[in-house]
Amino acid sequence: MMDAGIHELQIQGTGVLAPAEMPTIALLVADEAAAQCWGQRLASVLTGEWSGHGARNALKVLVQPWESVLPVAVRDIHVIGAEVLPGDVLTSIESHGALLNLHRFDSCSDHSESTLWGKESDLAAYFEKLFANLSGQAGFGMRWDDYSLHLRQPGRRVGRHARGADWQRLLPDLLDSPEQAWQATSVILFLDGGADLTLGHYVEVCNWLDSRLPARCLTTVSVLTGKGGPCSATLLLTTLQD
Repeated sequence: MMDAGIHELQIQGTGVLAPAEMPTIALLVADEAAAQCWGQRLASVLTGEWSGHGARNALKVLVQPWESVLPVAVRDIHVIGAEVLPGDVLTSIESHGALLNLHRFDSCSDHSESTLWGKESDLAAYFEKLFANLSGQAGFGMRWDDYSLHLRQPGRRVGRHARGADWQRLLPDLLDSPEQAWQATSVILFLDGGADLTLGHYVEVCNWLDSRLPARCLTTVSVLTGKGGPCSATLLLTTLQD
């Protein structure tokens, strides 16, 4: 029986996967009200139908208060609103041994696992695209091994999200500082371009990034094409720049 305050959401993949092998991600929030809010917010992507392609890989996401007990099998932990996370709770979470992502909405942190976001809706867009990728719903996707390697790159992380009628105009808004780009050690770029985004556009984006990033920077570009509406781009940038 699941503990009160823990919301379990699951993507059913088309592949054959034993329950014990199913990757589990934990989203940790301050309290039960926040857990319910985030569970509802992410329910659409976790049906496996968010992209219109269905899911190839099974994925389990637990949304729970950060003082709840974490299951042993959790592979990836995301703390939302980490700027108010108590120090003793952080120590307990760190001892779990999973990948750790501390998502903040202020800039006062020197913690290497911290990612700074402008607002919650930008972080929600990142989660949607990350889960779509890890469950195999992306046209050009990102594997678990690639994702883990990105999170081990040195530097501070910042997350950005932009929407517009033309995806090509979104990119300069996300990578707006040549000095910062040149210090990058990791870039994950999620593009949602609707049905109009082609393989040629994907190549253009990769070439555009290559011209602005150092050769040592680990770069992944993912494309989701199943959603209608405005184009959007979500960037997770790790940089050595203070």
